[in-house]
Amino acid sequence: MNSRDYIGEARDVFFRRVEEVERYFDFLYTVVEKKPRIVYGADSKQNERFDRNLTKILLANGYLLLYNLVESTMTNAIDSIHQHIRAEKTGFDDLRKEIKRIVLKRLRSVNVDRAMEVLDPVSTSIVHCGYDREDLFSGNLDAERIIALTKEYGLRPRLNVRKTRKGERLAEIREKRNHLAHGKISFVDCGHETSVDRLVSIKGETVAYLECMMNAVGEYIEAKHYLAATVEIQKARRRARMQEEDMKMPPIHNGAA
Repeated sequence: MNSRDYIGEARDVFFRRVEEVERYFDFLYTVVEKKPRIVYGADSKQNERFDRNLTKILLANGYLLLYNLVESTMTNAIDSIHQHIRAEKTGFDDLRKEIKRIVLKRLRSVNVDRAMEVLDPVSTSIVHCGYDREDLFSGNLDAERIIALTKEYGLRPRLNVRKTRKGERLAEIREKRNHLAHGKISFVDCGHETSVDRLVSIKGETVAYLECMMNAVGEYIEAKHYLAATVEIQKARRRARMQEEDMKMPPIHNGAA
């Protein structure tokens, strides 16, 4: 039996990253709204205001922190599934079809000679052959990609629509991050296009969205939803509930009384 709590470790990292973001945004709010002065010098008598362009750069940097939070959280969450399956020594034949499909797609890029070295025993080793957590995402992660990923793994996240807005603003985070990373826009121009209030709002929705995803992965692992047997049990229970509901329905009489 596996005693290591991989999803618990992923949650710990998530909350530490959230704390980092919260501290930065508190600082950002202070700089933008309270307009403090920088005090320096041996006698602390010299001071000056934050340069306006520097403030814009700090605002733009908020998008980088948010994207870092999104990608690191989803990478750790998905990786925790793979690590748990590895630790449980789950064989390929025992996996649900969605996970089997992921494994088989990954094998296309595996070097045959390398595979022959590591596939022993085949039934369990094949599940992890070619897997690399660093290959999960490549700077293009948003809600659309995350939802597609949940379907690939058979995850069923329950989103609080009011708090998360279904993660629709993750697309803005991704776009701003990519534009900044590839030099398509300057930090000053990016910061000029946003406000601290907007960033704080986006941050709140993003954290809530990621919490829902972490909870979904936690439930997935705890209930062993990566196993084919668990899926079949769920299907049997759904069929039983449907039959019970059908039996409770009053009979339909045709024709005149």
